[in-house]
Amino acid sequence: MFGQLLGDQLKARGLQYTPHYIEKFMGHRQRLLVDAKVGVYRYDQLIVLRTTQMPAVLLEAGSIINRDEELVMNSPERQSLIGAAVTDAVEGFCAIRRPRNPDRVASPAGAAAKQTPSPDATAQPANTATAR
Repeated sequence: MFGQLLGDQLKARGLQYTPHYIEKFMGHRQRLLVDAKVGVYRYDQLIVLRTTQMPAVLLEAGSIINRDEELVMNSPERQSLIGAAVTDAVEGFCAIRRPRNPDRVASPAGAAAKQTPSPDATAQPANTATAR
């Protein structure tokens, strides 16, 4: 889900993924393209993803083998563009995954969750939405 949100944000900013990983000439480096619209590939054996204990996404922002691409990636404008796409994707993901109970907050590891109802909690409707 997050990979698709990130791909959508990058695409909305005019950035395009590299489709060559599905081509036969890639040989053993050929990858499964799971979302052709936004460029999400599946490759679980990459060392930085293989040993994670949680879902993970690897963003390849470009290739430094291509000198022209390296120079573009090094520009503050491109870095800001990619950073904004990542930020918007994370915010979108967090909005989707927001807890159903807004009074419930995460507590530090090992600590018991402490919930203190507000004095007028009974006067509040149970299902309120806040527009952003």
